[in-house]
Amino acid sequence: MPLDKVKLIDASFLHMETEEMSGHVASAPLLKLPPGVDADTFFHQLKEHLASRMHLLKTYKVRRVNTPFNIDNPVWVEADDIDLDYHVRRWRVPAPGNLAQYEKACAEISEIKLDLDRPLWQYTLIEGLANDHVGLMIKIHHAVIDGESGVQQLEVMFDPTPTPRKMEVPAPKTSAPVPSMAELLFDALARFSLQPIEIMAKLPTIARAAEQATRQTFNQMMKNGIRLSAPSTPFNRPISKNRIYAMCSLDLNEAKALKKVANVTINDVVLAVSAGGLRRFLERRDALPEQELLSAIPVSLRRSNAGEKTDMGTLATNMTCGLATHIADPATRLQAIHQNTIEAKEIVEATKDAMMDDLNVFGLPAAVNALLRSYGAFNLADYHRPMVNVIVSNVPGPRQKVYLSGAEMLHYHPVSSVAHGLGLNITVQSYMNNLDFGLLACRNLMPDLELLRDDMEESFEELKDAFEIDTARIVVSNDRPTETQEIRLPPNAKPRVRAGISNAA
Repeated sequence: MPLDKVKLIDASFLHMETEEMSGHVASAPLLKLPPGVDADTFFHQLKEHLASRMHLLKTYKVRRVNTPFNIDNPVWVEADDIDLDYHVRRWRVPAPGNLAQYEKACAEISEIKLDLDRPLWQYTLIEGLANDHVGLMIKIHHAVIDGESGVQQLEVMFDPTPTPRKMEVPAPKTSAPVPSMAELLFDALARFSLQPIEIMAKLPTIARAAEQATRQTFNQMMKNGIRLSAPSTPFNRPISKNRIYAMCSLDLNEAKALKKVANVTINDVVLAVSAGGLRRFLERRDALPEQELLSAIPVSLRRSNAGEKTDMGTLATNMTCGLATHIADPATRLQAIHQNTIEAKEIVEATKDAMMDDLNVFGLPAAVNALLRSYGAFNLADYHRPMVNVIVSNVPGPRQKVYLSGAEMLHYHPVSSVAHGLGLNITVQSYMNNLDFGLLACRNLMPDLELLRDDMEESFEELKDAFEIDTARIVVSNDRPTETQEIRLPPNAKPRVRAGISNAA
């Protein structure tokens, strides 16, 4: 029978698992419990809800099986039994259950790796929060999900009203045979033998993309100067297994007003907020490089058709973009970032057709894992400049209110991942009228991560001031921000939203 081989990009997230690095990503939605329902009752309702819907997502039903001696990428097989006591857990924070304790819980749960021999997902209900709220850490391996498919999966598990939808009943389960070691070995050798033919067939596309990318890169080098690496920062070092997490929310309508006035994109605004915060944070440490920081930005390759939008795995690439952190003026910095993203997109557009996601290289899994373990053990990230300084990801989410088993979702903060040499990740998930930021870092490198969060909030205010965005005059009309002459805020009034949890609770 044909085997469901794990694709190259997806497999790389499995191969990267070491003592210090994890391949999973997560989100931490904050929920308001239904009236009259306590956390204990909701936990049992949540398990029943997941049990009734997980058959609708392949992500929740498959597990990986390695090839003999790790000579080739693993294969996916359907799990015979899914142990909900493993996949759905509870975590209680101590009183008073404030924002800092919620963030600490998210960091500690993120440190716990998924069992790679089970289906690669786990829900953890975070109890004890103030205001009768609960958190939910939804952890899924990057090998089976990316940002856009994560939003599509949310639409399956969550509902548009407090009353859960009636879903199709799962079909009677049929046990699929697990391939034997001999079948896995034969399949791997057959793929290796056919690989040269597949590469030759795609060679014209690869050559054309390489020529376009070389031309685009050369033109940008001539324009902006040769830039082969990023400058070093305190968070571009080897990481430990310890994590720290911080969250905040910015007003999406204010960001849209800023986008309109500055004639940029929402993604440019997110990058500028991050860049301004990083500039402030590094200046305080007397560690701001003269050269601008570089960011890796995930770019979705999913098409508009429904099949590819819900396909399991990662259908994305990265583009490298300068953050203009060497520019002091926030308005000029935003315009520079806008130009940088235009140029970065041109390179991605030129190279995306040459990606080979079904490539099989003999012994690659074992070699990659051994290389990464050595890279961490010998602290090799300390001996070279990084290719990029930080990952900044922006994923559009639901604009309408959603519910999980009757509980209203208030915020949808993401919790991503870090790696050796990339000890900081900034991910943004939009939900309703918020841009929900989630900052994850290695705690050994950035024990004061909450200061960067504060700096990013100040950066947003600085941008609004630079473009004279009056928050009191923004209203939403047909999902577009417009201005009205009704009222103005007092000069020092700068309302902020974190996560609906008071730090003073």
